[in-house]
Order: sequence, then structure tokens, then C-alpha cells
Amino acid sequence: MKNRLITIVLAAILALSACNLRSAPIASPTPINADQGQPVGVTPSPTDTPELQPSNTVMPLATITPTITPTRTPSAAMVTPKSEAVNCRFGPGTTYLAIGGLKTGASVPILGRNGDGTWWQIQNPNNVSENCWVSSLATNTTGNVAAVPMAAAPQPFVTLVTVNTPATISAPACPGSIPPIDFTGTIDVNGPVTVTYHFQTEQGGILPDHTLVFTQFGPLNVSDNSYTPPLAAGTYWVKLFVTAPNSLTAQASYTITCP
Repeated sequence: MKNRLITIVLAAILALSACNLRSAPIASPTPINADQGQPVGVTPSPTDTPELQPSNTVMPLATITPTITPTRTPSAAMVTPKSEAVNCRFGPGTTYLAIGGLKTGASVPILGRNGDGTWWQIQNPNNVSENCWVSSLATNTTGNVAAVPMAAAPQPFVTLVTVNTPATISAPACPGSIPPIDFTGTIDVNGPVTVTYHFQTEQGGILPDHTLVFTQFGPLNVSDNSYTPPLAAGTYWVKLFVTAPNSLTAQASYTITCP
């Protein structure tokens, strides 16, 4: 009887335990949002590529040496005599006075040219303070002649004036009448130019102006016989004035005697 009772108790305990197991709640997994981590159901796999770490080392850039193409600078224009020394004239032409010369073998810079390139302007070898001109026909050139600028011909001028001493005037008696005095002189220029001049006397004052055209350098004679002085014994001055293109003066004297 006692064994039966124990068996019934054990059976009741087992039945009660089975009921408790069926009623226990089952925990459900926490959901994962796909935009906050890995997609649902995807397990990240390790990568075989090692992560690159930033480096503070600065790699030098390759040094590039630029290639410089040399630019050829045209050489300065030079002139030298062909076979013998040449005249260097005041202006571009044989109508101008020679004021210097370029020796054989000498080579000097060209400073300018005339309109048709037949004459070259250079520094005067005989006077570095002035320029002069040499003929292209008598010279050879080197360098960049095309770059030579045009130079204007200089204005010629009077370089020398002289007055000749008039012959002594001898009158039979003073006062009285005598023929006009013939005043003469020379005017010298260094190139083609028109000159204006006049004579002036101590007795009679300024005589009329005259114009003289020079076609080339050199002297020309001038005169004026329009003056009749008062007949008074004595010695008097006479002057030749050039007023254009520049001013120059020369002086002489004449004598009037009354035996």
C-alpha cells in the first residue's frame, strides 16, 4: 500500500512539471535596422586587404629643367672702307664738305642712313663730338643694316667770311667827289645753302641785303659797288655781315687821302 502511494505522488509531480515547461515564454530576437548597420541576415566577412595607414612623409616631385631656346640677336650694323680710306662728309653727298675720313681696315657702327640708303651716318673719326657721312658705294657693311634708322641731312652753314681791303682812294682835293667804292669779300659754306649778307661802312652805314645761292660747299666771292663815300681824308672800317643761315662778320678798312 505504501509503495503504491509513493508511485502516485511521483506521477503527480511529473505531470505538474510537464505543464510548467509548456507555459514558459520564448524570447524573440531584437530586430536590426538595415540603414544603421549591416543588412539583415548578412554577416560581415573579414577582408584579406590590409588597411592603408596615412603617411606624413612628403615625396619630392621630380625636378624638371626647362629647355631654353636661345634667341638670336641681330648684330649691329657696321661699315668699313672697301679698299682705301674714304671721306666722311658733313652731309650725305659730295656737295657737302669733307670733315673727316675713315681709314682702310677701320670698322665703325652705322648710326643712320639717308632716304635711299646711299650714304651712312657715323661718328666722325676725327672728332667724336660730331657725326659725318660716308658713301655706300665706297664702303662695305655687315650686321643688321635693315634696322638702321633714317637720319635727316644737317643744315649747312657759313663757316668763314672775309673782306678784302679796298684800294686807297686819293682825291685831288677834299672836299670833292669820287667814284663809288667797290667792296669785295668771300663767303665759305660747308654744303648747299642760301646765304643772306650785306656790307656796312663807318661812313655810310648799312648797305642793302643780298642773297647768294650755294649749290655745294666752298667759297664764293661777293661784292657791292653801290656806295659812294663822303670825300673826307681818313681811314674807315668796312664790314661784311652774314645774317642767314647763321651770323658771321668780317672787317677791313679803307683810306681816303687828299694830297
